[in-house]
Amino acid sequence: MYGLTDNDRLLALDKIKRQKKYLSENGVEIFGQSYRFIDFFKNSFINSDRYIAEINNRVNSLYRYAKDRNLTNIFLTITLPSEYHPKRSIYNKHGKLVKIEDNPKYINDEAHTHKEASKELSRLFHRIQQLRAYRDISTKEKVYFRVFEPHKDGTPHLHASIFIPKDKVDSFVESATRWAKLNGLTQFKIETDIKNPIAYLMKYILKTFDDLREDEDNISDLTLWYIRHGICRFYSSRTLISLEIYKKFGGSHDLYEVTKMYENQEISILIDDRKKPVLITYGNYVVYNRKPVKIQKSRYEPVPSEYRPKKPDYIDTEINEEPAIYHTRKKKFIKIKDLRKPLSKMSIYELSKYRKSLEDAFYNPFNDYDDLSIIEDKLMILDRFEIEKGLYHDI
Repeated sequence: MYGLTDNDRLLALDKIKRQKKYLSENGVEIFGQSYRFIDFFKNSFINSDRYIAEINNRVNSLYRYAKDRNLTNIFLTITLPSEYHPKRSIYNKHGKLVKIEDNPKYINDEAHTHKEASKELSRLFHRIQQLRAYRDISTKEKVYFRVFEPHKDGTPHLHASIFIPKDKVDSFVESATRWAKLNGLTQFKIETDIKNPIAYLMKYILKTFDDLREDEDNISDLTLWYIRHGICRFYSSRTLISLEIYKKFGGSHDLYEVTKMYENQEISILIDDRKKPVLITYGNYVVYNRKPVKIQKSRYEPVPSEYRPKKPDYIDTEINEEPAIYHTRKKKFIKIKDLRKPLSKMSIYELSKYRKSLEDAFYNPFNDYDDLSIIEDKLMILDRFEIEKGLYHDI
């Protein structure tokens, strides 16, 4: 089922076995007490109850956030075109499934694998987020969560629950529907009358998990499909505080409560140059204090004095008061702004990699509004370039 071969199942099961073995046999020692990695690691098949509880917390916290702002739910489903589907279903006039047969329109190459199909779905979802009807909504007035689910032939499709202001719903639905039609997405579906959006989406999320409470080896083809193709089930917007900071509270507050405390300036967070938390305080209480790592002295002899360290590849400098580097091997000066290739010189792979870096930066919870504005401008420039080159359709 789900397009898995016997070899796929063996590879996925072997991956699970090796991961469990590594996590069981390795760990850390703190103040003389040993802890195995597997005791605090969680995913769909290791400590799955904790993993599901965390997803449930994220979904409910986002929903409470949306409800507090009177945001309206839109539920959409994106199904990829026929060339991504190895099989096709034949129905009779009464809508009953007659048979499943090979799809003659399927393109069997590296660009149409199930993993690439999930990437294409993510790209399409991001294109929806770039539509003006969505982009013009304030960042604090829009949240979403989405889930990947496979068809019977293994091709993934995407379900997303989006919350936006009520007066923006009609404009967004019209814009997204028109965009889907222009891009040939004939099975693009939008629903605006979902009575219980949490239960509706959790139905899709929870049915992708196996019940491992009685038998930890009761792993279905569905779970093996996610593992074999390296596809993550669930994603959500970065509207709330980052999970990294939330986890430092050790479950004393849920994700929404930590976010509210941060917005009300009840929490103070000190970060380093990599935007990682160093110190978190809540009032007079220290929630987290990163300890410096103590490096043991080497037991080896010191490096002989005649050893010459490798020269750096570049040296920081300036050209006409602009930041630059001097490349010691190429023996030339290069302005920092010229280090990145222009868009016109990038390959499709480099363009997608550049877009991914911008998206990662955009969703970094520590960026201020000036940073977000610069990143949004870069994304808009990239969008316009790709539209002009015919890589995407836009409206």
